Amino acid sequence: MDRPAPSLLKATAIGGAAAGVASNIPFLGALNCLCCSLLIGGGVLAAYLHSKESRMAGVGFDVGRGAMVGAVTGVIYAVVSAVLGALRTVIFGNAVEKIVRQMESMGNDVPPEAMKWLDMIASAGPMAALFWGLGLGLLLGLIFCTIGGLIGGAAFKFEPPAPAQPTGGTMPPPPPPIAGS
Repeated sequence: MDRPAPSLLKATAIGGAAAGVASNIPFLGALNCLCCSLLIGGGVLAAYLHSKESRMAGVGFDVGRGAMVGAVTGVIYAVVSAVLGALRTVIFGNAVEKIVRQMESMGNDVPPEAMKWLDMIASAGPMAALFWGLGLGLLLGLIFCTIGGLIGGAAFKFEPPAPAQPTGGTMPPPPPPIAGS
């Protein structure tokens, strides 16, 4: 009889929230410049937590389940990261706008096409930052958190023990051989 796998919610919420919060902390978020390491770490963390729950429930955990855990973690990461990014924009202002002002004040020769795009991004506001962050977060989260889940699935793979076979006198004896055949 197959046992149901434990819910993905707890493990993926912890892994996705950890990656989303860490990615929005200045300087710590720069670790994502190393092959999106915080996103991969969130997928590995979620896979570890879910494998632990699976082991306690006596249910197997493998690479395929790890990939699924990683993908769900990526979606949660995208939502957390987008909301925190939009809040950061509201509280601290648009970083692109500050860069544009600083470039203008320094008298740098910036091509007019680039300034046009930077001005457009700077004037977009927090809602645009939320949707832009959500779209980019979904893309990156689904890719790199799933990779982390695959790594975690391979690292924390678990096969439940086989059910015990009955022993002793519980089985009837085999029938006697038929004579003459």
